[in-house]
Amino acid sequence: MIFLPLQLCQSSELKFRIPKEAASSGEGVYRVSYGPSSGFPASNFTVDSSLINQLITISDVLPGTLYTFHLYFSNSTVHDKLIWTSDLPTTPDPPINLNVSILGGKVAEATWEPPKQGGQTGFKLSWCPCPRRTTRRPVTTTSTILPPSC
Repeated sequence: MIFLPLQLCQSSELKFRIPKEAASSGEGVYRVSYGPSSGFPASNFTVDSSLINQLITISDVLPGTLYTFHLYFSNSTVHDKLIWTSDLPTTPDPPINLNVSILGGKVAEATWEPPKQGGQTGFKLSWCPCPRRTTRRPVTTTSTILPPSC
């Protein structure tokens, strides 16, 4: 029996639009290059001019990572002219082993470990008070911190 090391990791999606102004170069071939190179479609894919200003999705990107995108234009007279660039962050993975301890009154302490990928170490916590209940019951929490919705 052979055992191979296995690293489990989550992946994210990154969605963006190439602005209409970038397509002012006319008919030709548009090439999207990005880095880091983790993602699908792979870096240096071509985009038809009809997809300019349409939502483009890159899947399997690294969570919590800043991606740099470059759009190049080529036709019969111009080759690989850089016409647009943008830095776009991906959503970080949630914290690991989130633990919230009620210390008393309105005081609580939250501890966690940072996600394995992306270098994210801090998270913004928001308190959204629940409406008063007449009966007490246990509250179950998960390890995901949701953005404030109140």
